[in-house]
Amino acid sequence: MAIVDDGDGSSAPCGIVLLRGDGEEGTETEARTRGGSGGAEPIDVGHLYAEIIGLLDKIMAAPAPSNFNLRSILEKEKLTRTNFMDWLAEGNPVSPHVIKMIGYTKSLDKLGFPLRRELATDLILQSLPPSFEPFIMNFNMNNLNRTLAELHGMLKTDEESIKKNSNHVMVMHKRKPNNKKSGQKRKLNSDEITSTSNSKTKGLKRSRNLARGEVDIHVGNGASVVAVAVGTMPLSLPSGLVLELNNCYCILALCKNVISASCLQAEGYGFRSVDNGCSVYYNDIFYFHAPMMNGLYIVNLDGCSVYNINAKRQRPNDLNPTFIWHCRLGHINERRMEKLHRDGLLHSFDFESFETCESCLLGKMTKAPFTGQSEKASELLGLVHTDVCGPMSSTARGGFGYFITFTNDFSRYGYVYLMRHKSDSFEKFKEFQNEVQNHLGKTIKYLRSDRGGEYLSLEFGNHLKECGIVPQLTPPGTPQWNGVSERRNRTLLDMVRSMMSQTDLPLSFWGYTLETAAFTLNRVPSKSVDKTPYEIWTGKRPSLSFLKIWGCEETPENASTSTQPQQAEQDVVQQVEQVVVEPVVEAPASRRSERIRRTPASCGSTGFTKVRKDTTYTCKIWQMDVKTAFLNGNLDEDVYMTQPKGFVDPQSAKKICKLQKSIYGLKQASRSWNIHFDEIVKALGFVKNEQEPCVYKKISGSALVFLILYVDDILLIENDIPMLESVKTSLKNSFSMKDLGEAAYILGIRIYKDRSKRLIGLSQSTYIDKVLKRFNMQDSKKGFLPMSHGINLGKNQCPQTTNERNKMSVIPYASAIGSIMYAMLCTRPDVSYALSATSQYQSDPGESHWIALKNILKYLRRTKDMFLVYGGQEELVVNGYTDASFQIDKDDFRSQSGFVFYLNGGAVSWKSSKQDTVADSTTEAEYIAASEAAKEVV
Repeated sequence: MAIVDDGDGSSAPCGIVLLRGDGEEGTETEARTRGGSGGAEPIDVGHLYAEIIGLLDKIMAAPAPSNFNLRSILEKEKLTRTNFMDWLAEGNPVSPHVIKMIGYTKSLDKLGFPLRRELATDLILQSLPPSFEPFIMNFNMNNLNRTLAELHGMLKTDEESIKKNSNHVMVMHKRKPNNKKSGQKRKLNSDEITSTSNSKTKGLKRSRNLARGEVDIHVGNGASVVAVAVGTMPLSLPSGLVLELNNCYCILALCKNVISASCLQAEGYGFRSVDNGCSVYYNDIFYFHAPMMNGLYIVNLDGCSVYNINAKRQRPNDLNPTFIWHCRLGHINERRMEKLHRDGLLHSFDFESFETCESCLLGKMTKAPFTGQSEKASELLGLVHTDVCGPMSSTARGGFGYFITFTNDFSRYGYVYLMRHKSDSFEKFKEFQNEVQNHLGKTIKYLRSDRGGEYLSLEFGNHLKECGIVPQLTPPGTPQWNGVSERRNRTLLDMVRSMMSQTDLPLSFWGYTLETAAFTLNRVPSKSVDKTPYEIWTGKRPSLSFLKIWGCEETPENASTSTQPQQAEQDVVQQVEQVVVEPVVEAPASRRSERIRRTPASCGSTGFTKVRKDTTYTCKIWQMDVKTAFLNGNLDEDVYMTQPKGFVDPQSAKKICKLQKSIYGLKQASRSWNIHFDEIVKALGFVKNEQEPCVYKKISGSALVFLILYVDDILLIENDIPMLESVKTSLKNSFSMKDLGEAAYILGIRIYKDRSKRLIGLSQSTYIDKVLKRFNMQDSKKGFLPMSHGINLGKNQCPQTTNERNKMSVIPYASAIGSIMYAMLCTRPDVSYALSATSQYQSDPGESHWIALKNILKYLRRTKDMFLVYGGQEELVVNGYTDASFQIDKDDFRSQSGFVFYLNGGAVSWKSSKQDTVADSTTEAEYIAASEAAKEVV
């Protein structure tokens, strides 16, 4: 049995259900784990293991010991293992534990195996209980380089502060691990937990009164006591967890809360006997410690309290206009909003009804002010404050991890620049300097910064001397003297956190939020100046009418003052006017509207091999593009859509449009366009190729024209210029066309022509460069063969352990296979065999398979500028070659088949694949390969 005592006679039952709020993600407990929590960087336990194992290996690899030092060697190993496995139990004093850990370190040092100070510090921090997680977070984030003795003193001080501030708890919920929908809480049946509560029912939620005699509880003296109410009560534990207790009975006759240990065990809780007491865990997460007193385990809740947290964010649309403008202006304080109201920039609001903003409470923190003062500048650019902030915990979109601010002292107008690296500070300063000096016609006189390495570089100092700018560096270790920049960074980050906490956007959007915060901060009042920074900087009053709440859904307006739309938009508008029968009609019953989208669709095949006819007939290849091709298809059924944004008829905003022709986004758009195009070109005298439906041919005497369609682009191959011009004119009369001139690229394939030698070459060098960059192989060594001789891949090289499989799970093996396969199918038959061998292990690749795949990429890097060449032959003769490798696969003993066919000097068809059946001899393997090649010929 366990007694729960809250220190004043009242009590609450022990927790069973741990829930996470509706706004959190994930189903696993993200509470307290050793080495860090929340946003803190955890201690890298992996590198501790590696160094400890390395030290043990060093001990065991020592020369064979004699009888004299055998005992010393064994003592070294014992000390190393003890040092790593020693943990401090929750509630125990930290000082003896740290002294013991330091003693282990000194003992190893005396035995000739010293530990680095960083490793010894990590071992001590890693052995601490969860209550020291805030200290560990601060120690790791600030990279405190302290000795072990200093660390000992800091831990003792932190232990005292933990005792003084034990009334501060962390409220955490956990989503139940079942298949219920998000937001539902776990309900316990009455037979799951039986816990009792005394008459103090303070905090009991969702309770109901019980009829007399409905529930009777038998106590130890044989008497029966009556439960008067049942409900749910939240319980805050000293560990910082808040538990929601279901099915709690209120019994007036009891003065203490009693919890059944067997019920806890039935729910999956575990018990560990520690220091004359019992600690309760669930899924290895520490919940509470109950010391034994008078034969009972007591849970002391003195000083703990429960806070009800509403995880649902406020919606600005449901609040008063004052709060909405508070959100629009980046969560600035009330004083700034009142000054905007007095200056006439904001309308009248009810400031008395302005409630506390939860986003501001989550995003803003306070710190004691610095009392130092400095002389203020008397003109613009007289003094500029700057500081670098970062690295941030998450990288912004674009790879930015830092930002630098420049704040004018006279006006408090500030600039902010995002940076990928801290070393970019000098370039950003030159960018800022050129912009402001060109804008104001003045020069910067003083630049105040801290003593960061980015400001102390030689090139930065030389540049300041050349420009006549005097640097003002703060004293060492006193960033407070650069208070303007420090406060600017804090204000910006406060605004960023508040604005981000009000949206569901990913953390990678913090860069956009920062730029918005800097833009807003320049247009709101500052207590350091009488007017807004923007008005002092530009001489104009700022306008706030266009501001919206950051992160809200909004349609951007067209800022162009021209009465004529842009050419691309005009094409769409004209085509939409043609496909709409009536501007607006009433929606028919049981119809589903379609929204217009400009996402291009695909149609037909590419037909790369058809381009090679140019080498035989010495033709020109011409390329044309059909504008808004999918808007030309006819519809056989009635289709309706909502009016496109930006083109809504204000008088009929609730009506819809009826389509006469297809548009982008319809499922039948590509088919409708292809049918319509087929009808037009056949009417022009073209004949479709039965084997390749996207290739058309037209013959008139000795004149010959090939027309190849892919998506909305057209290739024309001809040997007669007048006939080509006639076909182009006919197409322009039927469709809205754009003449792109002679073709140089086809879907990333470069076309090289040498008319004097009647040669044509195809290369994918640009595509291969993109593939190499995608897999970080652009700077790799250049390979000489797609696959090295003697390399035999097999299933025995697949991952054998969980660690190996986890390591390979982050490698984009299948993506690399697909990227190489596109090049192989188009212009690179030389990598067919190597790709066939490596592609067999996509489901479970190993490190050896990945190395073999990277060798293909290295080979492609060396040969990326090579061409697949056709031409130079008078006769069109197909030459084919075939071969087989007998039982080359050692897993299933199947052979490998391969063939290649040449036409006009170049390969036009090739394949390398594993045979479908097991060949009993080399002859049978050769027959199977020849059969596959014969099928390709037929």
